[in-house]
Amino acid sequence: MNLEVIKELADDEYVFSLIHFSGTSDGAMGMPKGPYDMQAIEVMRCKDGKAVEHWEFMQISDMMKMMGTPPATKPVMNEEKQPVKDSINK
Repeated sequence: MNLEVIKELADDEYVFSLIHFSGTSDGAMGMPKGPYDMQAIEVMRCKDGKAVEHWEFMQISDMMKMMGTPPATKPVMNEEKQPVKDSINK
């Protein structure tokens, strides 16, 4: 796996990183075998010099590829959409 940090921003509590991942999976860790190429934004919250929380955000299509699920070609609608009722639309 190749990991390239494209950009990082930090303050006293958070570190934000734009990361590019690429390589070839051997099928370990639930990823399908074969090449992959994706980007993600990682957010880490620190306290007392240690990472205490971590989030990773990526495109849904990249995540689906990583999980071995092909993206849907068209949206699936199982029920009719009804307008939302609120104080204006009664």
